[in-house]
Amino acid sequence: MLALAPLIKLRLTQLPELEGWDVRTNTEDADRRSIPSADVRCVGAAVADAKAGAVMLAPRWQVILVVRRGDTAPELIDQALSAVICSLFGWRVGEQGGRGWEPFTLDGITEPMLADEGLVGYQITFATAARYMGGTK
Repeated sequence: MLALAPLIKLRLTQLPELEGWDVRTNTEDADRRSIPSADVRCVGAAVADAKAGAVMLAPRWQVILVVRRGDTAPELIDQALSAVICSLFGWRVGEQGGRGWEPFTLDGITEPMLADEGLVGYQITFATAARYMGGTK
């Protein structure tokens, strides 16, 4: 499921609204102080269905958008938020890691806990799902 991270990152780096943003994944060695940023991370997975021999896992992906507080912050966040939602909602990754992935759905939008009071952001949570077959190894 983590094999999706670079694909999500690539898709986001191609958005004109994120030009100049530091788009990164949580598994990369990156300077996390670079702002504005879009941080892509898998925050867990639900078991969507389990039957004899197979389980459907539904990983939850977050894109955390962060900018510096100021007069332009609302516009920057709003443009980035809209672009990310329009790019990922309904996106079909297709076959990756030996399994077919369901289209991305939108799970919610919340404000993240940020350690720096000079920053503001929102995290957008998406889900997808794929079947994992048991007893194959």
